[in-house]
Amino acid sequence: MKLTLFKGEVLPIDYPTEKIILTAIEENKKSSYDYIVFNFVTLVRNFLTALDFETETIIDKSKVKYKSLKGGEYLNYYYKLFKDNLELINTIMKDNKIKPVYYVKNYKRISKCLINYLTETDLPPGRALTEKYSKSFITPITDNNVIDVRNDVRNLAGERYLLVTHNALDLVKYQYQDNVRLVESFTGELKPYNKWYTKYHKIGERNMSVFPFNGFLLTVLGCNNYIKPGKIKLRRRLYDLAKKGRWNSTTGLIRVREFLKLKDPVLFNALKEKEKCYNLI
Repeated sequence: MKLTLFKGEVLPIDYPTEKIILTAIEENKKSSYDYIVFNFVTLVRNFLTALDFETETIIDKSKVKYKSLKGGEYLNYYYKLFKDNLELINTIMKDNKIKPVYYVKNYKRISKCLINYLTETDLPPGRALTEKYSKSFITPITDNNVIDVRNDVRNLAGERYLLVTHNALDLVKYQYQDNVRLVESFTGELKPYNKWYTKYHKIGERNMSVFPFNGFLLTVLGCNNYIKPGKIKLRRRLYDLAKKGRWNSTTGLIRVREFLKLKDPVLFNALKEKEKCYNLI
């Protein structure tokens, strides 16, 4: 799987995305999928993570540097690399009978609703820099018809598809849906909805599989790159309640809500109020 750059170098697809592509090909052989749905910003993030901005090449993770990126130099060159990356992804997916779909979400409304719950924590090069380059790339990508980028992919509901996103907020609208499989960047690990609890921020060494993934719990448990976790005392309390209620990663939302309403009405009401924010995704 090689990417030929305009300067003549032959380099691999960026390594976080390469893992995704390889998993998609193998899984489609076992169980046919209609689509692979990419968060466009996730692809930009993967691409930036895999670049060495000193030597302008795609390199090993251990050598990543960001000095030139922060200065914004060589933007056209980076755009060319990224465009070639996308075109290769498109070709590979179509050759393997999986339709690639790309989307860009606007998180402004939910960010405003959850203003006191947001974190800036993310992998280098960081969220701000990733968003900056995403905005720089998206216009020429769409203007030149490299790919079709959507604002919403809800009309794909009911189809079997693979989902590629680094943002746990995107998963909320697919909570409890068995037709969707998340494919992780970097590892290529395939996760059905009952494995999405791994997106929650950890509570020490506790086993997070006692929690199903849903927007009701996300506000207090937090995730690794968007929603900051609640106070540790509160999360430990929630963990103890989950154990007492014999929850697991498939426990339904109604059961979770009713149990918390009975055992901790204050916590229930707080989570219920913020749960409305996830309708803004």
